[in-house]
Amino acid sequence: MHQSYNNFIIVLGLFIYVFLIYIFNLINIKDIKFLKKFSLYLCGIINIRKQIFWEVFKFIYFFIIGILPSIYFCIRSRMQIKYISSNINVLTSIAVFIIAFVAILEITFFVVIVVVEVLMGKNSRNELSKVSWIKFNNKYPIYTGIIRPIITALLETILFYGIFFYILNNICNFSIAICLILLAVLYTFSKILLVRNKEQALMYGTWAFMLNIVGGMLYIYSTSILLTLMLYMLYMFIIAFKE
Repeated sequence: MHQSYNNFIIVLGLFIYVFLIYIFNLINIKDIKFLKKFSLYLCGIINIRKQIFWEVFKFIYFFIIGILPSIYFCIRSRMQIKYISSNINVLTSIAVFIIAFVAILEITFFVVIVVVEVLMGKNSRNELSKVSWIKFNNKYPIYTGIIRPIITALLETILFYGIFFYILNNICNFSIAICLILLAVLYTFSKILLVRNKEQALMYGTWAFMLNIVGGMLYIYSTSILLTLMLYMLYMFIIAFKE
């Protein structure tokens, strides 16, 4: 009973932690007067664009809230992100990677086309374009098209499959199946914070759940985080250039 209570608190804490990391998707920080004045003042002094300032501000926030606690946890618990090299050969890795990519794509397309387009009568392309997450910007093509998707994929892969998986599997003593399901729900929750209506929630929620759980299966099967990282990077590029 005591262990179950502790596990509940830990899982609840993970949801709260994910919420804090992705809270910028819910709050328009440009509407906060103090930050708006501060950004105008700072941009005027160092002569940078406001968009660059907000990107730097978001990175600092994510670094303080997401990266620093993660580093501290790894050091304190002496945790290592294992399984860098795969135990399967190159051809098998390629085949499994393609199957994973197609599976996610097919299920997501089914939800988008059948459920959203046909049953709900909504334009899925318009709904997707309204979600601003790692959207491509023509003014900063290298950063928004290459650097940011890669960094996002790297950080999310390490956070979910490294730290969160370790907590659920080693501290909570959950089975691998339960860990993968909880990770998928956590990741879906993080992406639902991006959306504004049920159609967007359905599309992004389905994609996020499938990406995370298939990525988790790929991670466990190959004993390598590299294939999962590559899968995340590929889909981050697709999301960035979705328009």
